[in-house]
Amino acid sequence: MITPSFNQMSSGSVVVVTGCTQGLGYYAVKTLAQDLAKGTQKYDCIVLCCRNVAAAKKAAETVARQTKCDPAKLVVLEEGCNLCEPRSVRAYAAALKAFLGERKIVSLVNNAGIGGNPAFHKTSQGLDMIWATNHLGHFLLTLLLLRHLAPDSRIMNVSSDVHDPANKTPLPDADQYWPQTTEEYDQRLARGDPFPGESIVTSGGRRYSRSKLCNVLFTNELARRLSGAVPYALPDAALDAWRSSRAAVCTLPAARTIQVVAMNPGLMLDSGFFSGVLGRFLGWLVWLLTPLLRITPARRFLRSAASSGVTLARLALPAPPSPTAVSTSAGALVAAPASKTGAVSAVFFDGDEVKPSSAFSRSPDAVARYQVRGECLGE
Repeated sequence: MITPSFNQMSSGSVVVVTGCTQGLGYYAVKTLAQDLAKGTQKYDCIVLCCRNVAAAKKAAETVARQTKCDPAKLVVLEEGCNLCEPRSVRAYAAALKAFLGERKIVSLVNNAGIGGNPAFHKTSQGLDMIWATNHLGHFLLTLLLLRHLAPDSRIMNVSSDVHDPANKTPLPDADQYWPQTTEEYDQRLARGDPFPGESIVTSGGRRYSRSKLCNVLFTNELARRLSGAVPYALPDAALDAWRSSRAAVCTLPAARTIQVVAMNPGLMLDSGFFSGVLGRFLGWLVWLLTPLLRITPARRFLRSAASSGVTLARLALPAPPSPTAVSTSAGALVAAPASKTGAVSAVFFDGDEVKPSSAFSRSPDAVARYQVRGECLGE
């Protein structure tokens, strides 16, 4: 297990956590606050980034009371962040930049998310609510904040084991019917339209698992781009133009020192996940059956929000990844210290263990068809 140390961290360091009024994010913030109260970590403050400002303030008050952390170090901005709406994400990023001033973000924890609710909701742009909240909002927020990340900082994307069909989870395969054209991208990813004959419950589960696969694809591709790589699938003429311009290399001063990490926190029945996938009543029934699930093969997926929150907090702090470098058959870097490779690390954690993400998520072909379109970002 990685136990990072922040003792040499310079003053003016900020940790940002999305979605922390309950569940995984709440316990991660609580763990980070405990470290601040004990003086074992030296970041200046923790910013609770949430859609519901009132709920975030209440959570901050509760954490401060329970951990004895200075309430001033648990920051809730007056601007809420509705991740499924690009306009809200941009407004929140602007407010956060104003708050930061000269300070830098040392850890950006992209945790917020919703389950695969069988009720099919869309955003004001007509995008699938699950995909927009779990992936697109964090994609945009991260890009808007990149210039405000400190050297040796960490971007933490909370994914799930459902992104990998090899894990044999109850949800539909994330990479099945993966879009091959722009039209299919709009239909299957952006809008989340069900396939002909697909049930609404199966559709909700697939939309959720796909959003978690996109978290991993984003992790891998962001690390590649921060290292100066060019996009996949560009025509030869466009590649030549790209390489001959300054755009061929990421010019952010801290780019090659940033660690980009994805994590599977496990199936946390106490986080309300099944209520999101199956609906409130069926989710409640599954929760009642938790003791039985612990004696079935499903127990290998089960964890608690509290224990996974501690793990998330520990992994969110910048530290060298596992000393063992793991290269994939596709040539993607799974885990390696950036200082030795000259490239940004892209690491996938299953709990606190480094493991390869799905074979599909490491495929250049998959990444080439994943590229987020500007229209989805409100551009």
